Amino acid sequence: LLSSLLNRSKMSGQNIIIRKAPFATQSFGRRFSTISSYRVICNIPLREDIHQVVSGKADSQYALMLSTITYRDKTSLKEGQCAVYQRSFTKQATEFYSGLIGDYNPVHSGEGESADSATSSSRCIVQGIYVSSIFSSIFGTLLPGSLYRSQTLKFLQPVHTYQTIIGRVDITSIKNIKGKGVLVACNTAVYTKQDDAVLEILLHHPPTNGLNIHGAAELWVPSNVQ
Repeated sequence: LLSSLLNRSKMSGQNIIIRKAPFATQSFGRRFSTISSYRVICNIPLREDIHQVVSGKADSQYALMLSTITYRDKTSLKEGQCAVYQRSFTKQATEFYSGLIGDYNPVHSGEGESADSATSSSRCIVQGIYVSSIFSSIFGTLLPGSLYRSQTLKFLQPVHTYQTIIGRVDITSIKNIKGKGVLVACNTAVYTKQDDAVLEILLHHPPTNGLNIHGAAELWVPSNVQ
């Protein structure tokens, strides 16, 4: 995937910026052997108004984000802007999160599942709060320096390990507080990705089925954030 992006960049004359991610612990090798420690920001738009972000994950699975949200200053945020983020959760990551928060509900342990099975019928259920952290990933990437004010969540159906999901946020309103910052309200949702779904299409046409989680969020973006 990274090689393909680099080739596209060379042909288009556009740049790829490689930034060290907050969770990075390893050095960046010439062969991108430790790409999971870095975030690759690509200004290769699929359309003129779409921006693409590829994040390497510690479990070696890649996540892809497409967005019409670009934050330069408060005037660049508009109602109707949106972002989608595709990813999945491994059994190992889910079990680690269980230990991190002290949630030892057996539905999250996947007892009987093989260590690296991606298709086992005994896949475990990913913690709902862990799944909903996909919204924080979107906000933190696209609105750096922003702070959560509130988040409502309604869990409609579970997400299982190795199941590909789409997180989506849509800006519904923006309130400028003169000299202080911007309040941004968003609808938030998580969908199960259908096999034939194309992420770019989902950015402009939300799925009509497979809804796992929905809610609303409010973000505070201070005026001193650049």
